[in-house]
This record gives sequence, structure tokens and C-alpha cells, in this order.
Amino acid sequence: MPAGIPLTYESMLPELSATACKIRLPRLSDDIRADKRFMKSRAGDFYDRCVRTRLRRSMQEKHPWTEEETGFEILSMDTKRKSKHAQVADYIPEYSINGGPWINSGLVIERKEKDDANNTFLFEMDRFRDELNRFDDDEEMFDFRILIECSYEDLMNCLPVVPKVCKCCNFCHSYHNTKKDIHKYSCTFDVLAGKSQETREIKPAGTCEYCVPHKKTEKEIGDLQSRKRGIIEDFINDGYLVLFYSSRDLAVKAIPTIARRYFISNCARLMDL
Repeated sequence: MPAGIPLTYESMLPELSATACKIRLPRLSDDIRADKRFMKSRAGDFYDRCVRTRLRRSMQEKHPWTEEETGFEILSMDTKRKSKHAQVADYIPEYSINGGPWINSGLVIERKEKDDANNTFLFEMDRFRDELNRFDDDEEMFDFRILIECSYEDLMNCLPVVPKVCKCCNFCHSYHNTKKDIHKYSCTFDVLAGKSQETREIKPAGTCEYCVPHKKTEKEIGDLQSRKRGIIEDFINDGYLVLFYSSRDLAVKAIPTIARRYFISNCARLMDL
């Protein structure tokens, strides 16, 4: 663009369209690398001046990011019947180009706190795989990213909560109360000792005269870490990007950059160039 011409929607759109055509048909380009550099730079200018971004958030988010944290308007995800897209992950960026209608970006973001990521990778992979399958089956979803609000080392060193073990009978029964969505633990010592026909309920974080915490061996810890490493490697090999941030604050501050870079990388598709 000649010097002095302002960067407006009307001035940048023909440039982006022509450059996208050269990249798509390299025989039209004199220098494909220069065209790609120009496309990246001009798409960034276009995003900063002509694009608005907002987020759609899953209603199942337990500790959601706020508008104050992200700097974006945040709305609840529409139902599949209304949006025509599967409800997957926690956040979906949407773009409005030059004041036009909001469009789905094709990017979905799964937010994981440390304990949530640890529990998912060790115990709930079947459910999470179902979610990934719904993403893969949606033809208008293109990029699945998992943002984990802790460092890789912190996740590796995170161990699951284990019930206390009775030092007398060496057994505590764990069961899940689905109505109250809590785990309870019971000790069989009184039954074995003939003192009662019912097990005693024991609070996981509490103490009693019979139950002591179970300490995992080095081999058990190593096996858990190996399982988590293998799952993360499988994600990456399957094309799902896993991003680690040492805190929630750093993770949420990365969202504007992620949204901007995603538009730049996919502007030809998003703008039908």
C-alpha cells in the first residue's frame, strides 16, 4: 500500500484478498515467503482495526474467567439446535468483522486447573475422549486447545487424593454418592470386630483412631507420572495443542493474544478470501 493511505477496511481488504490468492496459488507469486510475511502483518493490522472478539462460555464452567480478566464480552454457549455446533470445551471465540454478524472462529479452548487436569488425565479419559470425538465430528470446528493453569512440573507432581486406610483391617471402602456429588469413605473394622453390622462413615479429610493416610510408593508415583506424560504426548500427536501456564492469571492474560494470532493465521478462511 502506498505511503499516506490510511489502513481502513476498504483499503486493506483488496490487499488481503490478492495476497491470499497468491499464497493459495504459488505460481502467481514472485516471492511466496514475502507474501506470507505481508499477509501475517496486514492481517494483524486488520484485526486491530476492524475485528471485535467475544467469548462463548460453557455453563458447566466451575470457576470461569470473567470479562474483567479477559477484556472480552462473555456470553453463554448456545444450544446445539441454535448454533448448529457441538457444545465442547469451555470457551469458543467469536469474531465480528467490520461490524458484521458474529461468526464462529472454529477454535475451542478447554480450561483446566491443576487438580482438574490431574483427575481428568488419570481417571476420566473416557469422558474426555467423548468430548474430543464430538469436536472431531463437527466440520466447523478446527482447533482444540487445552490450557492448563499450572506448570508441567506441577502437574507431574500432583497426586490424586487417596482415602485413609484402616491400620487394623487394612481396608477402607470408597463409594461415590451421586445425589450429593461427593466421595465418602467407610471402615469395616467394627464389622470385622463384631461391634457392628454396618460400616462407619469416615470423612476423607478427617481422622479417626483406626485410619491413617495411605502413602504412595515411588513406583506408584512414577507410574502415575508416566500415564500423564503419555496422555499429553497422545494429545499432541493427535493435533490437540496443550499449553501450560504457571497460574490462572497468566493463562487468562494469554487469551487476547491467542484470539488475535488465531485470526491472523486463519483470516483467509474466516473472511472467505
